[in-house]
Amino acid sequence: MRLKEVGALAGEELLSHDWYRRLDRDQLLAYVRYQFLSTYFRQYDFDARAHVTRYKRWDGGRSADGVRHKSIWSDIVDEILKHDVVPGLWVHAHFSPSFSSLLCESRKGFTSVQPAMLRGPSSHAAYRDYLSACPLSIRQAYHVAHNSIMARYSATTVYQLPPDDHYFYVLCDTAYVNASPFFRHAFGALANCHRVESRYIFEAAIEYEAKQSMYDRVIDDGIVENVAWWRTNDLLQEVINIRQKWSAYCG
Repeated sequence: MRLKEVGALAGEELLSHDWYRRLDRDQLLAYVRYQFLSTYFRQYDFDARAHVTRYKRWDGGRSADGVRHKSIWSDIVDEILKHDVVPGLWVHAHFSPSFSSLLCESRKGFTSVQPAMLRGPSSHAAYRDYLSACPLSIRQAYHVAHNSIMARYSATTVYQLPPDDHYFYVLCDTAYVNASPFFRHAFGALANCHRVESRYIFEAAIEYEAKQSMYDRVIDDGIVENVAWWRTNDLLQEVINIRQKWSAYCG
């Protein structure tokens, strides 16, 4: 990812829900591409192979079979701008169960999500349904995380680990604990376990950054009560760091 020497936005601007409106077109193209590829490949490091690889059928160019492709990301950005939607939520909506249901209804069956689907006839309906379902989905994910963490913590008290080691062991357990990096980071902060906070901070920030308005709605509207601790200061600073990269991106 190349960065401009100047032009990055200030921290306060970068924590607003509409921060992406200040990106130029090339920056928005790169951001949407990252959102899709990180979700598709589940690779989040900006320099991961999934992001530095050029995909001619998606990024544009002549493929091995001689077919010339144009960049699909430009068409997706046009769709996002036309509907005036949140880019991160638009991408995630197409990986949601509601979009899978729409595909089934249109008799396309279950298939992997392809970039072209992000500008299809079902896209806006999928986005609308996703926004409607997302707060409840976040609430359910929190309760699942909470219950699995508590159950695993109780089951491992027999090991008589020091408190910090115990929290680290449980919160990093991927076999028995069902929790996203966002909730692992949050519970790590709640337990004052800095090793867990640090381990999951980047992926937690990537998750929150893309769905900020939905997480903030759950927190601020009391959909789940007394969970302001989800938004740690370190999480918000990492979001600022991530968005500064996009606001300074120069292709």
